Amino acid sequence: MLFGFGSLFKAKTIIKKFTQYAQDYGKNLMVYSGPFLFLVTSDPITIKDILTSKNCICKPDLVYDGLRHVIGRGLITLDGDDWIHDRKILDGAFKIVKLKTFIPRFNSSVIALFQNIDGDIEFGKKSPLIRYLREQTMSFAAATVLGRDVVKSKVDIASFAESVVSASEYLSDMTSNFIYLNRLVRTLAANTIYKHDVDAIDETINIITESATNFPKLRGSDPSYIENFDSVVDVLARATKRNEFPAEHTTMELFHVLIGAFETSSGAAYFCLLMLAMHPEIQQLAYEEVCRIFPDDDEGHFEVTYEHLGQLEYLSCVINETLRICPVISQVGRKVVGGDVTLSNGAVLPEGQRIMIDIYNLHRSKEIWGPNALKFQPDNFLVENVRARHPFAFIPFTKGIRSCIGIRYAEFSVKITLARFIKRYKLYANAKIEDLVFENHISLHLPKHPEMKIERRKMSKPLEYLSCVINETLRICPVISQVGRKVVGGDVTLSNGAVLPEGQRIMIDIYNLHRSKEIWGPNALKFQPDNFLVENVRARHPFAFIPFTKGIRSCIGIRYAEFSVKITLARFIKRYKLYANAKIEDLVFENHISLHLPKHPEMKIERRKMSKP
Repeated sequence: MLFGFGSLFKAKTIIKKFTQYAQDYGKNLMVYSGPFLFLVTSDPITIKDILTSKNCICKPDLVYDGLRHVIGRGLITLDGDDWIHDRKILDGAFKIVKLKTFIPRFNSSVIALFQNIDGDIEFGKKSPLIRYLREQTMSFAAATVLGRDVVKSKVDIASFAESVVSASEYLSDMTSNFIYLNRLVRTLAANTIYKHDVDAIDETINIITESATNFPKLRGSDPSYIENFDSVVDVLARATKRNEFPAEHTTMELFHVLIGAFETSSGAAYFCLLMLAMHPEIQQLAYEEVCRIFPDDDEGHFEVTYEHLGQLEYLSCVINETLRICPVISQVGRKVVGGDVTLSNGAVLPEGQRIMIDIYNLHRSKEIWGPNALKFQPDNFLVENVRARHPFAFIPFTKGIRSCIGIRYAEFSVKITLARFIKRYKLYANAKIEDLVFENHISLHLPKHPEMKIERRKMSKPLEYLSCVINETLRICPVISQVGRKVVGGDVTLSNGAVLPEGQRIMIDIYNLHRSKEIWGPNALKFQPDNFLVENVRARHPFAFIPFTKGIRSCIGIRYAEFSVKITLARFIKRYKLYANAKIEDLVFENHISLHLPKHPEMKIERRKMSKP
């Protein structure tokens, strides 16, 4: 028997503490929290042994007693046969055939998100993105779990979402402060320092109870109760009718499902958007994939179907890489019940052994993910790279016997939100991964959110932006840099009154016309395709841009060149990426009838990684 006493695990510092443990002692260690001995592991082999063992499906009492006190009986807190029973019933609500019926709800919830952000952009306000995502998530969670369209009810969705956030904060403290193992202390705290949070939980439970009680009789008369829709509450109601599930357990079971759906989906969506904002080149690749699948000029107003979800391969890689760097559930607990467990390395976990699986440091292990483990690299999840890793190296929703019931639910909802969001908006953030400080508040949180800028994308007709690129190129690099004329048939009087006499020779300097700071602004040498957006073209003199001349003797092949170049470019950049280190100001041009470069800059060309159809 070993005896010891260690510093207590606290939710808001556990990530920092476990990271230090992993650095100092490795991926498997025994550590005391108070007088209680835990195995802490970030080793994929050990984790597989634990998560696939029927003797490791129970949760450690020291961690989960606080949860049981706050949210009672349900899928999150149940153990043993009770958990197996409830999980079997609820599995029916999360099968693919059922999730397909949820997809329209995931889609429709995005509209309110758009309205909130568009309003902020219009009035020059910063968008509280995490709050808006929580409200959006609560909208589709209430629909899919409770069968309620809360927008059409008297429920204030912002308050409803905030109530669940308060519940999560309260739960976090209850699970991580061992002083609350004492029931008397817990009760005293609930009536004093946590009174606001308890009231918020009670408000949430009242909404759930009202929904579960009234949905059979109010469907068809109250528009907030969704007709012809099979939600989680319907699944439990049918189980109750079959005498397979006690009616008195319905409210708390729905609360568990609701809080699980809410925390994982809103958190994952926020972290994905943050990572895209921090990595503009990856955001662009994700945007290009979305545009290939949804090519219309729709500003995000398209419906993502089940078939589309499978086509968004690169977006899947982005989501998975986000959940690697920012696992929404950063640690999970288990307890050995039903007999000792022998690990692959021969070590024996005795009956009663408490375990903490450290997902956060598993996902950041340089041994698994290489020396750039902290670099955001969606290619980590290309098929060939996934095959090369241990199957338990990536477990954002755990894995094995007691894996998260809502894996596909979160995946579908987040992917739909992201696809539509990045088609409509561009995001910017200057934060770096190594500067982000995470805390565990039941799910992963950032106590301080990096500043993020959101702006509407400039939508264009098909290939319209490519036209801007071609025109801007011909401004900077006019293929015909000068053209000559001669006055024949009489003098020519100019607009300024000057007279060009018969026989006057003229050189029109297109090259310097196109680079004039007076016309094109102080950044005339900067490559800016937006110079050719309609509103900018209208603001300039019609003869400020004449790559094929203009007027009576304009080039006969203007459209010929435009069509051929645009077709070539469109097909070329779909297949290849190009790189060059040259700068415009360093290019030295010569006129060889048409514009030439006597020395061509080095250019690298590589094939794009295309998504499967």
